[in-house]
Order: sequence, then structure tokens, then C-alpha cells
Amino acid sequence: MAHQPAASGTPERTAREAILAEINTSGSISTKICVQRLGIPSATTKRQIAELVTAGLLEKEGAGRSTIYRFVSPDAN
Repeated sequence: MAHQPAASGTPERTAREAILAEINTSGSISTKICVQRLGIPSATTKRQIAELVTAGLLEKEGAGRSTIYRFVSPDAN
């Protein structure tokens, strides 16, 4: 059974918080983990991750099914 994120605001904010918490805990995340482990709908996962990448908080690593996202390294600039 998928773990549902705790309700602490709007569904979009809750999804974002759950994604960031998972990255903080495990170091990276994939869309598959968001959907299967966190119970976040696929469309919401993709939208939230894209927004976090655009905001400069996450960086994409890999391609296709092996794509993962991590926090941007402080020394990336």
C-alpha cells in the first residue's frame, strides 16, 4: 500500500513537501518513487518536479526511466 503524504495544506503543496522530504531522506527521487511510494499522482509528480528544476532547487540526472532528481550541488556554479 502506498504511503500517503500528511495533509498540511493544498494537495500541490503537500506533494511538493513530500517530494522534498523524500530527497532530503534518501538523496534523490524518481517519478516512480513519487507515484509508488509516496502515492502522488503521475501528472502532479511531473509538474512539481519540473517546477522545482525550473526554480533551481533540483537537478536532473540520467534520462528515460533511469532519470533521478537531486538537490542542486552548492558548488554547481
